[in-house]
Amino acid sequence: MLRRRTVPDENGEAIRGIAHTATLEAAYGLNAWLTAAIVVPYVHKTQAARANGSTGGEADRTVTGPADPLVAARMTVRGHADPDPRALRVGVLVGLKLPVGAWRASDDLGRIPAVFQAGTGSFDAVVGANAWLVPARRLALTSAIVLRQPTSNPEGYRFGTSALATLDARFDHLHPLSVTVGARMLAAAADRLNGEHVHGSGGVRVLGRLGVVVHASDSLAFNVDALLTVYRAMSGDPLAPAFTLVAGATASF
Repeated sequence: MLRRRTVPDENGEAIRGIAHTATLEAAYGLNAWLTAAIVVPYVHKTQAARANGSTGGEADRTVTGPADPLVAARMTVRGHADPDPRALRVGVLVGLKLPVGAWRASDDLGRIPAVFQAGTGSFDAVVGANAWLVPARRLALTSAIVLRQPTSNPEGYRFGTSALATLDARFDHLHPLSVTVGARMLAAAADRLNGEHVHGSGGVRVLGRLGVVVHASDSLAFNVDALLTVYRAMSGDPLAPAFTLVAGATASF
């Protein structure tokens, strides 16, 4: 995953950065309606900052390492027993993000800003729901909403409560290719440090999605997704980048 972001500092000047994220997700179906999953990200983040105040040149500040993993349970609450592949299926998600990634990295310029750290230093509760429907042959519609409620880390920093809503349509007319078009809305409350709002954090962003999946076999698929910002209302956003490129592979056993 490639993500570009711009966040204003306390003086209103832009802090530019880029993040590369590699994510490993493992899921195990315990039965027809319950799946246990773990998501483990590894990040490489680079921040372009002023080396000597507002008049100095830019200096790259880099953080590399494992980020915070998520452990979760996915439950299908409707449709898991329906043999009709076109039946509406509804699921819920309950998860917990663990404070494993480093969140206090520093360099010669001092403490690296929180949004560029590998981890957050806090436990975050994650809940969500999703729906899946196949209204016509070779067409699938999916929607989801995911809420995240962070807690404060030991230094009193708390990322804002966030929500992600998605709507996608997948077309399977060019097998072994599948094409997905959709939209994302990301919203986050402002971050807080010891109860005070953090400048430049929080906001709303809407992104368009275009994705392609190549089904190499019944158990192996490769995907590429691009997300582009089409609307934003914020002064800064630690939640969503301006551009995201995702490439991955999915294998089932």
